[in-house]
Amino acid sequence: MLRILYNEAMGTKDKNTLSDQQLNQLSKEQLLSLCRVLQDKNNEYEKRLDFLTEQILLSQHRRFGASSEKISYAEDYEQASFFNEAEVEAAKASGLVPETDTIDIKSHKRKKQKGKRDLDLSKFPVVRIEHKLSEEEQFCSECHKALKVVTTETYKYLKYVPAHFETEEHLVSVYSCVDSSCGHMVRASKDPSLLRGSIATPSLVAAIMNAKYVNGIPLARQEAEFSRNGVELDRQKMAYWMIRCSEEYLSVIYDEMKKHLLQCQYNQADETRVQVLHEDGRKATTDSWMWVYRTSELANAPPIILFTYEQTRGSYHPKEFLSGYKGYLTTDAYKAYRSLSEDIIVTACMVHCRRYFHDALITIPEDKRKGTVAEEAIKRIAMLYQIETMLADKPAEQRYEERLKQSQPLLDAFFAWLKSMELASDAKSLIGKAIA
Repeated sequence: MLRILYNEAMGTKDKNTLSDQQLNQLSKEQLLSLCRVLQDKNNEYEKRLDFLTEQILLSQHRRFGASSEKISYAEDYEQASFFNEAEVEAAKASGLVPETDTIDIKSHKRKKQKGKRDLDLSKFPVVRIEHKLSEEEQFCSECHKALKVVTTETYKYLKYVPAHFETEEHLVSVYSCVDSSCGHMVRASKDPSLLRGSIATPSLVAAIMNAKYVNGIPLARQEAEFSRNGVELDRQKMAYWMIRCSEEYLSVIYDEMKKHLLQCQYNQADETRVQVLHEDGRKATTDSWMWVYRTSELANAPPIILFTYEQTRGSYHPKEFLSGYKGYLTTDAYKAYRSLSEDIIVTACMVHCRRYFHDALITIPEDKRKGTVAEEAIKRIAMLYQIETMLADKPAEQRYEERLKQSQPLLDAFFAWLKSMELASDAKSLIGKAIA
């Protein structure tokens, strides 16, 4: 009989139920056993319900809530197409709110500070347009005597000059010796074209790349913009130009930047999931990875950010990229970075640590967040951030000394506090994962 009750409590396929009479016939020990089973099952369901509720709230926040960690793109533009749009189009080819001069602040309006607009416009070329009276108008309408200029009023406006296109026509002269019996001929030198047999120029391709990768404008929209200016330039051709120029010219710069990055003592690394369309032998829904490496902002080195595309998230990718590197590498907790060379000292990223607690906090109603583990953890991390802000402009040696003096005790206390919270938290919950 207990087997039937157990199956009922566990939700198995055996759905036999007991009548009131049968329940009354159970002994005290049998009823206690059944209660224990039901309690355990109820606790399990409550934990599962809490977990699913957290996941739903977190998903809703990521979709609809404001987040400083979220990257915004133009309408109908996705992160995946940012990386591989050129390849997609090349594959196809082969087979506002107006700005005003007042700022609204609640119930009153405040004018901008005087001189601010002049300061902003001072760096642009000035085209002076003078407004004067004609010779016939330079006489007083009252006494008919001559008028003189006593002052000049100045008004400044910002004018937008749209981009325009020019056709470069190169005329290469060919010379021949005047002595017909000699027959020697000389051709004037001319710089080679950017791409053989193409009308592309460095300025045109650079503008296309800047619009796509800096301003986030897809090639489809650039194609429409070119068309509105009378230039019929399809996206497949633009994609081909970008790929060719990247291979022939930018790869040299990339290699040189990588050499300087590997010479820097402090670097950072991360990876992000992307999906590539029309990749040979792979479905469009297959995950690929864009690995990013950059120099640290606090390092005495030029800012360098390098991307490398890989089909997997294997640990051999950072091993290969960082081959020969000796120094510090700041990363998240992904285990692939833990298998790097012994010459690389891997340091943890506090931003990634904070993100786990942030995700746990936003699933809690605002009126119940105060005093929670997630809120306390974020406050403690904020104290570390404040120290880093104060040390941002200090020399590396002074930053190190102050971190030992100020940050080290805070970190030790923070990890000890997390250790004490570990047993009281469900390991499968968001806060449990954050603590672990």
